[in-house]
Amino acid sequence: MRTLKISLLVFILSITISAQQEWFWQNRLPLKYLIEPSFRVQNTMIQRMDSLISNSVTGGKLKMIFEYDNNDNMTELFIGGWISGSGWFYDLKDEYYYDEDNKLLIQLDLELNGTSWDSAFQFNYLYNTQGQLNEFIIQKYIGNTWENFLRNSFEYDIYGNEIRSLTEEWQNGWQNLHMFTNYFSNINRRDSLLFQVWNSTEWENYSKTAFTYNQQTGFLEYFIGKFWNNGPWVNYINRQITNDQNGNQTLQVDQLWNGNNWENSIRRFFTYDDLNYTLTAYCELWNGTDWYLDDGDIIIENPDGFRRGFLMNNVFIYYKTTGISNDENSILDNFDLYQNFPNPFNPTTTIQFQIPELGLVTIKVYDLLGREIATLVNEEKPAGEYEVEFDAAGLTSGVYFYQLRTREFIQTKKMILMK
Repeated sequence: MRTLKISLLVFILSITISAQQEWFWQNRLPLKYLIEPSFRVQNTMIQRMDSLISNSVTGGKLKMIFEYDNNDNMTELFIGGWISGSGWFYDLKDEYYYDEDNKLLIQLDLELNGTSWDSAFQFNYLYNTQGQLNEFIIQKYIGNTWENFLRNSFEYDIYGNEIRSLTEEWQNGWQNLHMFTNYFSNINRRDSLLFQVWNSTEWENYSKTAFTYNQQTGFLEYFIGKFWNNGPWVNYINRQITNDQNGNQTLQVDQLWNGNNWENSIRRFFTYDDLNYTLTAYCELWNGTDWYLDDGDIIIENPDGFRRGFLMNNVFIYYKTTGISNDENSILDNFDLYQNFPNPFNPTTTIQFQIPELGLVTIKVYDLLGREIATLVNEEKPAGEYEVEFDAAGLTSGVYFYQLRTREFIQTKKMILMK
């Protein structure tokens, strides 16, 4: 099981350069899975992961089982392996604790010791006044006490894009370790990523990644990652991406630079369901002449916020649905504007909101310059939950904002149109 645990939690640095480095550092330990649902559904069904199985070509198997509370927050994640003749066993468990707004506050990672669960790591999440993740602190359980281990802090621009992520390690005080800096275009699309490490006195360049998007769809087509070689940037990895009509990456082909040309390295295949959730993934490696099945790094990312990396050959995910109550007699005690779904979208998307009292409600759409594009709602409404459809057929691809405004409440969210 120790081998499976390493396969699950650790990426090989030489493989996960540039854009994948972000995943390496965030997934070397299980930092987060599901902080908040990215959307809510009214009077319908929501999809949640039930279990996940991953297989190695060497015969190793890994399984995850997910448990949720009545608010569809993930409360427990069991991680285990397979023993021939005995079946599945689980020796790792994560527990999640939320506040009254369903924001993740604490995550506990535990290891099975005989018949009891021993604490291993604790993650404490802090948020800013806008509800964005401000920082999380990782602590290790040593000698019956929690000791600081790592701290991640985040900075955002006015559009909510994460522009900087700083990681520090504890050495009788917080010390710089490494930092990611994201650069965005004027249409709020990430164009490049810079990764730097701290050399005890200053930041040193380590790698950078440039992202290229399809002009018609806006989907990511490829990125090129480069190492810093004490002066010039040196090519390292080139990932070519094939997307489906919803922007899901169905094929990733990684090539490495041999000094003169790009050579095939690994390719990954993905399938999705109608809600853009990952169903299957598997990878093949290049032996110089042909592709063959082998273990490689696979990253699973779902619309609900689940992100995890595996060093395995394939991954299969199984889902369950849960009903969302639509009780007209239920009491609404707050205003809320939910994230539109789908997002990105083309050309229509649904916006849901709730109000706790009778009042005049307006929902308007604005472009990146703050110009009003459309008025979706402008009328008096009683307390309740509502949804409205936005049709952007006549608009160009890009970032737009939608705002809910009442006499007592204003909230704005971002959405992305990709044609």
